[in-house]
Amino acid sequence: MKTDVIQVFRKGFGNCVELLFPRRCAFCDRPVKLPGILFCPDCEKALPKIRGARCEKCGRPLFGKEETRCPDCRRLPHLFSRGSAPFVYRDMQMPIYRFKYGGRAEYAEAFASVMEEELRRTFLPGETDLIVPVPLHERRLQSRGYNQAALLAIELGKRCHIPVETDLLIRKKDTAPLKDQTPAERRKNLSDAFCINRLSHKNKVQFKNILLVDDIFTTGATIDACAAPLLFAGASKVCFLSLSVSTEDEEKR
Repeated sequence: MKTDVIQVFRKGFGNCVELLFPRRCAFCDRPVKLPGILFCPDCEKALPKIRGARCEKCGRPLFGKEETRCPDCRRLPHLFSRGSAPFVYRDMQMPIYRFKYGGRAEYAEAFASVMEEELRRTFLPGETDLIVPVPLHERRLQSRGYNQAALLAIELGKRCHIPVETDLLIRKKDTAPLKDQTPAERRKNLSDAFCINRLSHKNKVQFKNILLVDDIFTTGATIDACAAPLLFAGASKVCFLSLSVSTEDEEKR
């Protein structure tokens, strides 16, 4: 009974704070009018979610009727088992930019709500034992102030009642920005870039189905580099869920 009262108080206090400092829509960035609303009603109806056929491996949209995998997943083997995303990156470029670099950490709750739908669409109940965000290097974390992937993972874990380990993986190499690199260069630079945090107990990984969470999936090099130490440490399989996935034409630009 006491816990219920505390929860009601916290919700009421949160609503008062939102009335004084309105939350911004995670898509258009305009203030929303009602407490607890994550997207403007019009934006929520128009969210550019991926529709139609997708790659069975990475979740990219497919354009050939006979295809089951995108050209990238047909060319390259991946360490992850499969993955998905609710959006194509080009449709979410500005919201993701504000989320990562514009201090809009509060977007995490809204984005995680859409990712929850994607998780339930893609994976079976009970298929995921543990959620692990793709880590940032310490220097980048200090300059940015937060890891956007960790914020998404925490919110997703709350919604789906799945444990989250934000410090299980460590990014030990501060790699150069990957957006201007070829797939081969990405894989070379990310080789041995991640490791298991021994202080987080290696046995948390053994025999677990692990879901990696990130904001953008491009070539899969980062997800594979994260999957390698997890599989080596005994994970049963590694999948991923990202907020967005880039298409092959975006990678060539």
